[in-house]
Amino acid sequence: MELDLTVNSKRRYANFVKRVSESTVVWGLKSEDGWCVCESNKYEQTVVMLFWSDEAYAKQCAVEGWSHYKSASL
Repeated sequence: MELDLTVNSKRRYANFVKRVSESTVVWGLKSEDGWCVCESNKYEQTVVMLFWSDEAYAKQCAVEGWSHYKSASL
């Protein structure tokens, strides 16, 4: 599967909704301690749980500080 990471955000959003609607599955990153979350850049004291429409996208982000996470479906 070829991953296109250069599409604009509106198209990326539309692709996410379409793929998840078709598969009924979203992917996240999980460790023994729980799901991967990060702090919001926009809202103080807010954490964000990240979702991907495909396992390959989630796996691609499980590097460096997140390397202890594994892809998991919801």
